[in-house]
Amino acid sequence: MKRNGEFTVNIALVRNNRSILGVIYSPVFKDLYFAAEGTGSFKITRHDLIPVLDDLHTFTLERLILLGKKLPAHSYPEVYTLVASRSHLSKEIYTYIEEKKVKHGQVNIVNTGSSIKMCWVAEGIADEYPRYGPTMEWDTAAGQAILENAGCELIDLNTDQPMKYNRPDLRNNSFIARRKGSEQWQ
Repeated sequence: MKRNGEFTVNIALVRNNRSILGVIYSPVFKDLYFAAEGTGSFKITRHDLIPVLDDLHTFTLERLILLGKKLPAHSYPEVYTLVASRSHLSKEIYTYIEEKKVKHGQVNIVNTGSSIKMCWVAEGIADEYPRYGPTMEWDTAAGQAILENAGCELIDLNTDQPMKYNRPDLRNNSFIARRKGSEQWQ
C-alpha cells in the first residue's frame, strides 16, 4: 500500500471461467461497488454506507440494492475520458492516449489507483481504462462483473474476447475496460 488511500478489497465469484458476482470496497473512502449477474451493478456511497456499516452483515441483497444507485449512475463525459493507473503508466499507454487524441481531439486523463478505475468506467465517470502490463485474476475479476452488469466490458487484448478466469496461469494479459455500444471508442 502506498498510503494514498487508493486501495480496494476485491471479491469475485467465478463460474465456468466467467466472473458472475463482484464486490469492490474502498475502506478509506467507504464506497462499495457490487454486481450480480442478472441483477445489475450498484454503488453505495460513503454517505449512505457509513450509517449502516455496523449492521451491514445482516443486509440482504435486496436491501443493498435499495440502498445503492444503479450503474451507470452518470452520463458519460462529453470529452472522451480515459482513466489510467497513477503508478503503472507505460509507453503503450502513452501511445494509446495519443491515438485517442487523434481520433477524438480532446482527451481527458484521470489518474487513480486500484480497481476503482474499472468502477469509474462502470459508473460513467470515464469512457475506458486501458491496462498494458501485469495484473492478476484477483485484480480484475470483481471489476469485470461490475463492468459487465453495468453494460460495459473488459476485453483481453491477446484474445479480443472477454477476460476468462481460473486459467492455469493466473496472470492476466493486457486489457481494455470500456463501455459497450458506443461509437466513440470503436
